Amino acid sequence: MKKKILAMLLALTMAAALAACSPAANQPSSAPSSDPTSNPTPGASSAPFEAAMLADFANGPAADGSVFASDGWSNGSVFNVWWKGDMVTYSDGQLHLGISDANGEVEQGYYGGEARTGLYYGYGDYIVKMKPSKAEGTASTFFTCTGPYDINAEGNPNPWDEIDIEFLGKDTTGVQFNYFVDGQGGHEYWYDLGFDASEEFHEYGFRWSEDAITWYVDGEAVYTVNASADTPLPSAPGRILMNHWCGTPDAEGWMGKYELSDATADYQWVKTSATGRELVPSEDGEQDGTMDGLDVSFANGAAADGSVFASDGWSNGSVFNVWWKGDMVTYSDGQLHLGISDANGEVEQGYYGGEARTAQHYGYGEYSVSMKPSKAEGTASTFFTCTGNYDIGLDGNPNPWDEIDIEFLGKDTTGVQFNYFVDGQGGHEYWYDLGFDASEEFHEYGFRWAEDSITWTVDGKDVYTVEASEETPLPSTPGRILMNYWCGTPDAEGWMGKYELSDATADYQWIKTTATGISLDG
Repeated sequence: MKKKILAMLLALTMAAALAACSPAANQPSSAPSSDPTSNPTPGASSAPFEAAMLADFANGPAADGSVFASDGWSNGSVFNVWWKGDMVTYSDGQLHLGISDANGEVEQGYYGGEARTGLYYGYGDYIVKMKPSKAEGTASTFFTCTGPYDINAEGNPNPWDEIDIEFLGKDTTGVQFNYFVDGQGGHEYWYDLGFDASEEFHEYGFRWSEDAITWYVDGEAVYTVNASADTPLPSAPGRILMNHWCGTPDAEGWMGKYELSDATADYQWVKTSATGRELVPSEDGEQDGTMDGLDVSFANGAAADGSVFASDGWSNGSVFNVWWKGDMVTYSDGQLHLGISDANGEVEQGYYGGEARTAQHYGYGEYSVSMKPSKAEGTASTFFTCTGNYDIGLDGNPNPWDEIDIEFLGKDTTGVQFNYFVDGQGGHEYWYDLGFDASEEFHEYGFRWAEDSITWTVDGKDVYTVEASEETPLPSTPGRILMNYWCGTPDAEGWMGKYELSDATADYQWIKTTATGISLDG
């Protein structure tokens, strides 16, 4: 979103591997011109948007993981924030991006909120319904971006290509449009809205094609730039991002001075007509909504591609005495940690619990995890695949409840329980004596899922097999891969023991599968 010399870009991307696009840096000291005599001519075709819903925040986070929170890095430069997952919240049918005091925990003065897609999107229509923050010193944004930290299918770094919509809190009666081509920005255009954008929700978007970019406000085309030999346009597909941040003192001339407040940038939904793609396609070059295999290490924190994300905002009910809460999923020491905390009466369940899940669904193949379960009595630490009637299959019908489980009970971590469900029918529990205490160090656990059998493994060794028969069908429906940590209700104490609040966690180093990831959206 702002000018930055290439050397600074390269330094930033080296220092912040897997970081989001830097949507701004070294901003102009005054507002960009809105004089059409010094900019490409405003106005364009008024053809209506053809965008389809990508993420609707009416019911909280995107259930398919298509949009997830950035967590654990900073863009550097004039960004005075460190992206933190709990600065992305959901309430009142909206996604909220906040800013909070970092209290000296990181180099930046504040924590900020950013949400992003896991997939990359190219030419097409993009639209968001949002209400920016009015806090001086802040920017509220919607944009597409990629850069040299993204390695493409040819094994080369992507160019820094970006298309921006950004609001400055010091003057929300206007909006700034901008774009970058291979790191070259300086195309800022200020559009006077004729209303205060911070007062209510409006729709903002852009139409991106090979030969033009047109920005829209409430469905009306308001500004266009056309490609020419002297004015190339972005061409590399990028993630879709939204963020809310405050600037360093160097940015005060452009943004104003930030004073800590509880103001948020608010979003109702995001739409696009573009096709989401993995950065590296499958070996045959096809992009068909599938991904071959999965290998996610938590050595550097959360999965940057959104393939694994935190559950947030619901409970499984039944004997689960937890409500899944995103900040019960944390990362440190090269591990993913799932915790439990007291809910303090905020929800019906007694506690908040941690769960991480994949965005895509996986079927027959090999699955493995390196994990260390909690030893807290009354808890379960798990790794499993699961789907149910809340998932609508590609045929338009609800999925059956199919599940394959590896679960540890904190009351006895010298053994592990295997189980499976077929169309909601369980009761296939098998207890395997490990010969060691699983809570003391990391071990590898997994299963091999085929049409005719399931074989569970411990440290690479086959330890238990069930075979399919007419009387014993096996799961057949692809499910998400999940890890969770939870405590039971009093009804479960006979099986799990009684839970007493503790800071124990279930810890995970990595997960892998050979199965093909499938998006139920096709």
